[in-house]
Amino acid sequence: MDQSDIYDEECLKQFSHILAVIYSQKPTTDQILEAAKPCSATFWMNLIILLDQLTRNCYRGKEAAQVFDFIDPLAPSIVMTARRLNIHEMLEVRWKLGYRIWLFTPSIHAVDLKMQEIMVEEHRARFEDLQELVQGDGEGRYEGEKECRRVLEEEAQRLSDVKVIFDRATKNHFVAIERFGRLPWRNESLGRVTTEEEQEFLESL
Repeated sequence: MDQSDIYDEECLKQFSHILAVIYSQKPTTDQILEAAKPCSATFWMNLIILLDQLTRNCYRGKEAAQVFDFIDPLAPSIVMTARRLNIHEMLEVRWKLGYRIWLFTPSIHAVDLKMQEIMVEEHRARFEDLQELVQGDGEGRYEGEKECRRVLEEEAQRLSDVKVIFDRATKNHFVAIERFGRLPWRNESLGRVTTEEEQEFLESL
């Protein structure tokens, strides 16, 4: 068993009972938000991680179909609510790349061109925000600003490497939805036949 499998097992132990309730109740976005009452940017992020990422850790292979069929249409609407509230602009998360990525991850998983367009826009915006912070005057007007700038300056190469990875991922998801209206790498889990054009696309990734 590798580290990924061990992590998945731990996720199952801690969160499978919560996810089982969610799947059994099939709540709407409004019902989830009413029950959770997210009151901070990190609360929103944790809720999104529970729905969008931990489900992927707990349900692999053929079981992933239930994530694709239920969670993936649901989670983006929570992202859109957070976006309308400008949660991603709050100082708690604005300059913390990992947090910004988690907040919008359901957008890249969405089988919806509009959501993919939003993902492209957010991908551009978050790296622009970080660049503006690094190139700022250093006054540190907001709590945590100087520390975030220091970390970004020290980790400039890693930040550049991460950007390249997410440039590619964002583009691949957008192109897949634009061309095929679906994500071909999910075909096996969903019992779908991969077309010749999709296979060529997958081999090009």
